[in-house]
Formats: sequence, C-alpha cells, structure tokens
Amino acid sequence: MNSATARRLSACAGIAIGALSALAPTEYAIAGPYAYVPVASSYTVSVIDTATNTVVHGVPAGEGPIGVAVSPDGLRVYVASQNAHSMIVIDALTDAVVGTLALASDPFGLAVTPDGSQIYVTLSGIDAIAVVDAQSFTVVDTIDVGMTPRAIAFTSDGGKAYVANQNGGSVSVIDTQDNSVTRALPVGGFALATAVNPAGTRAYVAVSGAGAASGLIVVNTATDAIVASIPVGEARGVAVAPDGRIYVTHDDSVSIVDPETNAVVTTVPTGETAYGVSVSRDGARAYVVNTNGHSVSVIDTALGSVIATIPLAGGAFSLGNFVGPPIMPHPPALRAASGRHRAIQLDFDAPRDGGSSIIDYTATCGAFSVTGTASPLMVAGLNNGTTYTCSVVARNAIGVGPSSRALNAIAGVADAIFIDDFEAP
Repeated sequence: MNSATARRLSACAGIAIGALSALAPTEYAIAGPYAYVPVASSYTVSVIDTATNTVVHGVPAGEGPIGVAVSPDGLRVYVASQNAHSMIVIDALTDAVVGTLALASDPFGLAVTPDGSQIYVTLSGIDAIAVVDAQSFTVVDTIDVGMTPRAIAFTSDGGKAYVANQNGGSVSVIDTQDNSVTRALPVGGFALATAVNPAGTRAYVAVSGAGAASGLIVVNTATDAIVASIPVGEARGVAVAPDGRIYVTHDDSVSIVDPETNAVVTTVPTGETAYGVSVSRDGARAYVVNTNGHSVSVIDTALGSVIATIPLAGGAFSLGNFVGPPIMPHPPALRAASGRHRAIQLDFDAPRDGGSSIIDYTATCGAFSVTGTASPLMVAGLNNGTTYTCSVVARNAIGVGPSSRALNAIAGVADAIFIDDFEAP
C-alpha cells in the first residue's frame, strides 16, 4: 500500500453505527420483493413494494444519495451519498439505517461482491475505489483508477471488477485477488455504467458522448478486449437479466439487446431522462429510473412494455443493482397484549411479507409459545397474576423474521371474570 493509499484509508476511517428504529404499530399490505431507489433531491431512499408497485417507506440517506447495491441475500442495502461523502447501510428487515461510513470524496456508485463480504465504492472526487469490509464496515483498501469513476460491476465469480470512468473515457479492470488494475480500456466517450452477464463472460459499458462515442460497449472478460459496440444513442445505465438480455437506458427509453447477435430487439419508451436500470432476480420485471421524470417505469420483460409507473418524490439516478430477492417477513405490529384466565391474548397486524407469503406466526410470552396463521393468538398455560413479556414473529419460506416490539401483560387480568370451579345450589 503506498502513502497516498494510506492517507485515503485514514480519511475514510470514520464510522458511526446507528440504533435500529423503533417500530410503529403500522399495518402493511402484503408485499413483494423490494426495490430501493435513492432519491437525490429528497435525501431519501424510496422503498418500493414490487408486488403493488407502490412506495411503502422512505429511509433518510444523507445529502445526494445516488449509488445503491443490495447484498446477495437481500438483507442489507448499501447507499452512496455523494454530497454527504458517506455510505449508509440499511437493514432491509426493518428499513432502519444501521451504519454510516464517512468516505474520502464524492462516493457515487457501488457494488457488493458476489459472496457479500465486501463493497466496492467509486470515489469520483479522488479517482479511486474504496474497498469496504461488510462485517466491520470499515475501509480496508483503496484502488487508484481512471478519472471520475462512476459505476462498478463484478464478474459472477467475483474475480474481476469493471469500473466505468466518466471523464477518463475508460474502463478500469481490477483483479480482486490483489486489487490491482490490470488494464484500462479506452471507450471514446463518457463511461457511465457497467454490468456483467450471469455467465461472467461479457461486460457491458454504457457510454455517452458525441456521435460514434455513444452506445453500449461489449468486453470479452476472458481477454479484456472490446469485441463490439452497439449503437443505442447516449447510453446512461445498463443491467443484464438472468437470461442474458441487456437493458440499456438512453434518452427517454430503454433498449433491450440480444446477447447472441448484439442487436437491439426493441426499444421501450419510459419517462424523461431514463437512467438507472435493474432487473428482478426472477427476470420477470425491469425497473427504469427516470431522473427528470421523477418516476420508476416497471417493464414486463415478457411483453416488452411498461405496465406501471411509480411516482418518486424527486429526481433519482439509482446506479447499481437496486432490486433485492425475497427475504424474511418484517416484524409484525403488536397492538395489544391482554390478560385472560391463565393466558394472554396477542393482537397484531400482519407485516410486509418480504416477497414470500407468510406461513404462520409464533406468539411468545415468557417461556410459553403458540403458533397460528392469523391474529389474535392466545398463549395459554400461564400463571394468573404473573407478568409476562410477550412478542410475535412471522415466518415465510425464506425464514423467521425479526420480533415485534415487546409488551408486558399480566395473566388472569381481563375484562371477564373466570370461575374455575363451582357447585350447583
């Protein structure tokens, strides 16, 4: 590590871990997997339920959030806030900011390694990449790249990373084993975004600029040579679907490219200034963020057409993979814990299901539990007059979600009078 790198690491070392937000007893509609769209002008991340195509929450994200990446397991969301010179991490199960990391200068885009162990963040102000350890949430290395790095993408095995350098007009190729730059590929224009196909054999670079410099550049990852240039206009964002089709945004639309022929199959009008694009893990939907349109266009990939438009609170770019996989349910909203004869009844609202239908709920009071499929649940076998701390969790096919808030209740204290035994007169 050279002295310049050491100085950058020192400048990036500040970290503050925040507490989880308190849960309010709010009732949510049954939800799907979530999309996370940083809205730069409102300093928030819009959490979108992809089942209903609605914004269900806004998470404070610092000044100028732009880049975003969801961890492979969907449980963490990382957001780069350019003007705040920081990165935050959001707990996807609670929508709470659980960490903030100060970074050296103008973080813009970011990506998570396929194993989820590290986050690579472009620092456009110092022409470098910060490598962040996901466990300790600290910067562990800094890599010098081209001028004004904007976006980064990994091969499927995590062995290489491709960095789009806007003002450098190039793509830096990083060997992630030692974080060395092995090649700089000139692209002739402003390199704005990168993506790699699921097989890891091709990298795609969105290039904007005058004339022939604009379009989608195709890189053979085995040789790191440019093998094709696809004219699509001034490209801004790019994503690859599970089936290998490429979605590239430009103007007010997104073009879908066949990976075998490198030909545009169709172009779908979206909204004003189409920028960030991400495809759901099942490949059924593509999501296009329209910067000046203040919206997200939802595309049915089978139909090749927009099926919904989601309004946002302001302008957004959303560079990176911003659609997550199904996760465990959110915490149920526990409304009341009421004493009954040798029991406590728990009333709660169904939480967002994380994109997988809720199978059942488990209510617990002290060492006693009961499982059922709906509210209310009655925990029995308790001792009258004893205070118990009670909570509820929800379970889906992915697993058991976080616990609700805890409430205390006394068994045997209720509106009704319970009589254990009596004799006939």
